[in-house]
Amino acid sequence: GRFLQASIKLQRFTQVSPQVQRLRVAYRRQNMAPFVHDVVALRKNLVLHALPKEDGRNKVVMLADKAAEGEEEPARRAGNQRLRQSEEPGARTVKWVGDDPNGDELIYDLQVREVGGSTWRVLATQLREPFFVLQPGQLADGSYVFRVFASDAPSNPLGLERQDQRDSRAVLVDNTAPEFAGLQIKRKQGHLRLHARVADAAGGLTSLTMALDGALPRDVLPVDQVVDGPQEELDVPLRDLAAGPHVLNLRAVDDADNVGTARLSFTAP
Repeated sequence: GRFLQASIKLQRFTQVSPQVQRLRVAYRRQNMAPFVHDVVALRKNLVLHALPKEDGRNKVVMLADKAAEGEEEPARRAGNQRLRQSEEPGARTVKWVGDDPNGDELIYDLQVREVGGSTWRVLATQLREPFFVLQPGQLADGSYVFRVFASDAPSNPLGLERQDQRDSRAVLVDNTAPEFAGLQIKRKQGHLRLHARVADAAGGLTSLTMALDGALPRDVLPVDQVVDGPQEELDVPLRDLAAGPHVLNLRAVDDADNVGTARLSFTAP
């Protein structure tokens, strides 16, 4: 409750009137469970660092806009957590929000499992900050679900602590660049054509470009006319080439912004 009301009845048995000198109340508040929500993975390479607490006169550092995948208002959701962010190639940060109706201090455990799997593995325990940074190579490429447990044990007697848990949506971990294979220049119907295959081990492709003899890169489309799958076939016409040697540079980007490149030298007749 928000208040305590006491009623005292005084009765006199002698000529001296009774007096109340002191009122002492012993109570134990009802502990309510914490609540954990908004378990998200920030964009690749974005790393968070906790800063020391400061008073309300100083500015609170928030997360940058669109820092989290699928999170529309990351700055508002960051609450009053003071954070510094930096870039570390290949790192992934899992972030969440923990609330407690009693204002208790919270600690967190973090687990992970592969999508489609049944075994949860412990990544970290007794975390004091509501985020965890995955180092490059800590998890193999694939899709994962993260589970956060929040406990108010630091603020409650043994046996009276309570907890909550929340799972993230599927998170793609991909640190492998797309690879080109089978690069060939073939002559067909009087024109030279580039034939190649490009594949990504974990996610889908998002961009394919080609630069000929140092010119500006141009977008190229695969055989199916849409750059979206984990594997794509290229059959690109090379028109109006001058006779002699040429150099072709290819570039592919996947869902996780990994970049794969290939170089092909050939001679036009």
